[in-house]
This record gives sequence, structure tokens and C-alpha cells, in this order.
Amino acid sequence: MSSILFSVNPEEVNMSDALNHLKSYGQIYFTVKFPVVISQFSFPMVGFIHISRQKKERKVRYVAEITSIVPFLPAHFEDPRLKPDPWRMEWEEKKNIKEWNRWKNSFVISKIVPFECNTLAIKKADGTPLKNPPQSYTKVLSPIRWKGF
Repeated sequence: MSSILFSVNPEEVNMSDALNHLKSYGQIYFTVKFPVVISQFSFPMVGFIHISRQKKERKVRYVAEITSIVPFLPAHFEDPRLKPDPWRMEWEEKKNIKEWNRWKNSFVISKIVPFECNTLAIKKADGTPLKNPPQSYTKVLSPIRWKGF
């Protein structure tokens, strides 16, 4: 199964909103600002979520089951089945601000569960160690501690 590591800025994404949305709808379109070479992956795949902007800690905090990756469409933010209400409201407030509206892809996620590990303990898909958390995403090997969903 393919695995990636990607970073989330907690100032832009409230993970509680995502978790609550999944309880009600069973999937969430988790939109990211970086391009993804979708053809490199098979689905479902595992996404390890590093929470960025942590000064002292470099930790993965969650793991997600990604069932697909789709190119971003504004309609994703308008459908209450795909996005939590707070994210949709923020979209309405900021969608015309060029610096804010740089979305590239949406990870279609069916599960997010807490999972903690040192981000730099995860190895890239080629077996080499990470030197820093990714600015976008990195194909990785699943950590030994990860037992699956």
C-alpha cells in the first residue's frame, strides 16, 4: 500500500473539524496547496499527517486513509458533504483573496485516527531518512509501529 507524509499548518486546518465531519459524512475532501503526481499512487493509501509550526516537536499526529486524490475544484468547498461548515464559511470569506486561494488538490479521506511518532523517524520510500518534515508531501515507508486501520 502506498504511503505519504504531508504537513498541515494548524493555523489553516482545524483537525477537530475534520474528525467531526468524518463522523457525520464518512468522507472529507482535505484540500492542499501543493501539486501531487496522482499517477504515482495506488488507492487506498495511507497518509501520515505532520502538524507543522511546532517549534520543538516534529511529530506526526494523525494517520488518514486516502481513497483518492482529485484536482481542486471550488465546488468542493460549496458541498456540505465534502467540507466541514467552518472550512466552508472560511472559503466564502476568503475565496477572492489571491494569496489565500492557492489550492491544488483534494485528498479524499475516509478515516483519520490519532497516531503519534517522530516525523524524522519515518523513512522515505527509498529507505533514506528524512532530514526535515516535507513542505508538501513525501512518499514514505510506513513506520514499524503503524499496524493499519
